[in-house]
Amino acid sequence: MKNHRGNFIIGILIIFLISNGIMQVKGQTPRYWSFGINAGPNIFIGDIKRFSYLPSTEDPSELKLAYGLTVDKKFTPVFGLRAQFLNGQLSGTDRELDRTFEAKVFEYNLSAVFNFNNLFSATNRTRRLELYGIVGLGFSNFETDQYLYSDQDTHLGGSGHGSGSGIGGRTLETTVPFGLELDYHLNRNWTLKGEYTLHPVYSDELDIREADFAYDMYNYVAVGISYKLHTGTQRRERPTPTEPEREEPTEEMITRQEGEPSGEETQPTQPEPEPAKPAPNVAINTQMAQQITNGKTFGMTLNVNKQHLRAGTEILQTFPSGFTPVETAGTTGNFKFEEQMLTLSWDELPEGKSFETSYNVKVENAIPGKYLIPGMMIYRYNNKSHSEKFRNYITVKRAAEQTRQETEPKPESTSPPALEYRVQIRAKKTGRLSKNELAKRFNLSTPIKEDIYNGYYIYTVGSFDTYEQARNYRDTLRRRHNVNDAFVVAFRYGERLDKLPEK
Repeated sequence: MKNHRGNFIIGILIIFLISNGIMQVKGQTPRYWSFGINAGPNIFIGDIKRFSYLPSTEDPSELKLAYGLTVDKKFTPVFGLRAQFLNGQLSGTDRELDRTFEAKVFEYNLSAVFNFNNLFSATNRTRRLELYGIVGLGFSNFETDQYLYSDQDTHLGGSGHGSGSGIGGRTLETTVPFGLELDYHLNRNWTLKGEYTLHPVYSDELDIREADFAYDMYNYVAVGISYKLHTGTQRRERPTPTEPEREEPTEEMITRQEGEPSGEETQPTQPEPEPAKPAPNVAINTQMAQQITNGKTFGMTLNVNKQHLRAGTEILQTFPSGFTPVETAGTTGNFKFEEQMLTLSWDELPEGKSFETSYNVKVENAIPGKYLIPGMMIYRYNNKSHSEKFRNYITVKRAAEQTRQETEPKPESTSPPALEYRVQIRAKKTGRLSKNELAKRFNLSTPIKEDIYNGYYIYTVGSFDTYEQARNYRDTLRRRHNVNDAFVVAFRYGERLDKLPEK
C-alpha cells in the first residue's frame, strides 16, 4: 500500500517553504480571500483510450463533464494558496483491445499559485488580465467499471466499490495537479477564470489496466467565476496616549499621605473565595485481543484514570452484531447489555485516582472482517455533564470449518478442455510479467497461466466447468487477495474467446 499520508505531508511542507520564502522576499501582508466555481470537460489519458492524448467523441464519448469549487488565499502580489474540490467522470475506449471503462472521480488538493505577470514585471493593481501557474498535491478518490466494447452490457470488473480506503469506499491515490490559470478581472470583486490543469495519479489502475502508461492521468479544462473578500493591508495608527490631568490635592489625599487611614481603609476586607478545583483529566485505557475467531471468547479490561472524580458515572460501549458481553468476577459497577449496547454505571466511583473493570465478550456468527467498538464515559462535575470518548478495533477470522469450505479451483488437466472458464488477473502489451512476482503480490498458491491474446500477454488462474464456479472464485480473489480488477474469461481448447458463451 502506498504511503499517501507521507506523500501529502511532504508536499505540504514543500509548498509551505516556497510560500515562506516568497513572502519574506516580497515583504507583504495578506491581501484577500476568493471563492470560485468552475466546470468543463474532464479528459482521460491512459491505457484504455482510442487516441493517445485527444478525446474521442464517438459513442461512447470520452468527453466527460466535471465541476470544481476553489478557495484561494493571496499572500503577496506573486504568491497564493488554493484549495480545490473536483468532482466528475472519466471514460475511455480501446476498440482493438475490445475494452471500455467509466469512472467517477472526486479529488481534493492544495496548490501553490504564482502570478507570472507580477513575478516578471512590476505589480500593477489595475491590470485586468493575469496569468497564473499552479502546482500542488492532493488525493484522488475514484471507482471504476470496465466493460466489453463490443457488448457494453458485459461487465468485466470494477474497483473502488466499497473496498477502497477513500471516501465512500473508493480507491484512494495521490495526485500532483499542475497547470495554468488565466484571470480576467471584471471589477474589484468579480473575476472570470479559465483553467487547464493536468492531474497525474500515482497509480496505473484508474482504467483497471496496467500497460504502457505507468501512471494514469486526466486533463481538466474549465471556465468559471470567483468572488473576492478584501481583508485590507493598511495598518491603523494607534492613538497617542495623553497625559492625565493633575488633580488639586484634597484633604483626604493629604491625610493618606501623612499615614492616616481613610474611611475606606478602616473597613475590614472580605476573604477571597477559594478557587474551584479544575475538571479532572479523565483517561481510559483498554486491554483486549486484536483478532478473534468465530465461536471464541476474548476478555475486555478498562483502566479508568479518574483523578479526584467521585460523582456518578456511566461507561457505554456499542458492539457489532454477533458480539455478546458477559459479566465476570472482575466486573465492577452495574452491568447491563441491551440491543448491542453495554452500560456500566456507578452511583459513586471507587476510592483512589484510578480503578479497573473487566468482562468477557463472546463472538458467534459474526461476518469475518474488521470491526469498530466505540465507547464513551459520561460523568458530571460542578453540575455540568462531561464525556470522554474511546474506541477499539478487532478482526474476526473465519473458523477452520469455513476456511475448508472456501471454493478452490480444481487441478489442471493434462489436455485443454473443450470449454473452460478462468479468472484473468493481469494483461500487458509490452513485455512479459513474472508469474512468481504476481503470485507473491496477490498471495496466490494456484498456478498462473500465461497466454497471448490480441497481442497482449494475459495471465489467468483456475479452470472451471461453469461460469458460476469461476465467478465465485473471482469474488474470492477480489475479497481475500485484493485482485480488484479480476474478471471471468472463457477458453475453448486452450484459446481465449472474445466473448463469454451465451448461457
